[in-house]
Amino acid sequence: MSTTAKLLIKTYVREYTLAFPQEWEAFKEAMEVKLGQSKDAFGEIADSELIERKLFEMPETLYTILDMKLSKEDFSWFKTKEGSRWFAKQYPQFRTSDRT
Repeated sequence: MSTTAKLLIKTYVREYTLAFPQEWEAFKEAMEVKLGQSKDAFGEIADSELIERKLFEMPETLYTILDMKLSKEDFSWFKTKEGSRWFAKQYPQFRTSDRT
């Protein structure tokens, strides 16, 4: 568990939402539409042959901020299963399904 990474991520997410309010609102609206298309708790789309079970999505701007500002170690932790699950639980507005 990376306490430093968690604190930094929280800071950068907060700064992102303040610095890019229009992009943030557009992203939230798009996620609502996407979640409305979900078939089940895992986020599988109805009548689709594809299975996609991502934990979360984020705007490219936020991803770039995290990639640039986090240390290599912290960013590597963020991309692990543990880091991804923490992020999805901490920020449900980024989740692609109800389950993490």
